[in-house]
Amino acid sequence: MHLMPIQTLEHMDSTVTLTAAQQQLIRAALQARDGSPLVSPTQRSAIRDLCASVRREREREKLLIEFKIALASAANEEGIPYGPERSGAVSRLVSVFIDELYRMDGDGGSVSDAAATKRAGAGKSRLSMENDSRDARL
Repeated sequence: MHLMPIQTLEHMDSTVTLTAAQQQLIRAALQARDGSPLVSPTQRSAIRDLCASVRREREREKLLIEFKIALASAANEEGIPYGPERSGAVSRLVSVFIDELYRMDGDGGSVSDAAATKRAGAGKSRLSMENDSRDARL
């Protein structure tokens, strides 16, 4: 899957339909960054809450685009300067968002092992926590 760079998304004429509360969860995830190259449990929790609130509302691909646009806007509002630190933080949160969005099926139940294997490809782990802190829990 090819993902559009965040910089491209910032310049798109696109309307984000996330609620103020959902956008606040994105800001909370950004504000919880601590300079570590790992995702904190607080950040993962905010993203998980966001995914739980939007999962049934829209197509996942549209949600991803909206999330990336809202995340770029939130980073601007937080005054996070462009550069490697911002890019890394944003990329990690996008990865967590994708993990959480696909962690559960649309009915709130766990994705079956067969479906997860089919979607992830045989022999590949679908969930990567390489950017998570040691304290992060599923």
